Amino acid sequence: MRRSLLLLSLLALPSVASAETTATLELSALAFPWGPGTALGGSVSSDHLYGNLEARGAWGGSWFSRVTGGVDAFSSDKLDLTAGAFLGGASSWPEGLAWGSPMVGFELGLGLGAGPVKGRYRHIHGLRPASDALTWGCETCPSGPWYEEQFRLSVDVISKLSLFGELLLQDPCRYDTDTYTAFGLGAVVSL
Repeated sequence: MRRSLLLLSLLALPSVASAETTATLELSALAFPWGPGTALGGSVSSDHLYGNLEARGAWGGSWFSRVTGGVDAFSSDKLDLTAGAFLGGASSWPEGLAWGSPMVGFELGLGLGAGPVKGRYRHIHGLRPASDALTWGCETCPSGPWYEEQFRLSVDVISKLSLFGELLLQDPCRYDTDTYTAFGLGAVVSL
């Protein structure tokens, strides 16, 4: 029995070793309607799985962070289709720096690439409890669903560096008119 398990383990090693693992760090500056902000993130992907950590904050506004894990259907530079789930938190400055309201949700992404130019769309849909941190004072929608649409265009500058521009559309009160648009510029470094 032990020999069978050892043999199976050795046969599985080449497939594990051949899985390409990539890690990235990204930093961006954002322009929100209420002021400037910044975002910091990191991701790891291996074969058809990915995970990322992202945090975003705006001066005079709010912050959020989330951890996402999911599946990458194609793992290709030309076509990328992802689906994942996240867990995170959010609050407002400066009262809630230590702890915020929890949030949970899912994301779907589609990416297309042609040489050094890549485009990516991400739909993020979440649920959160009653909190001004995610509703930005919206009294008609104190809790429940929210969504964000992210559009990103990036260009590979050198082998380990990409620059990007992005557009964020968020509706913290899905059935209200309090939506916002943010623009961002940033860089991604491959490790």
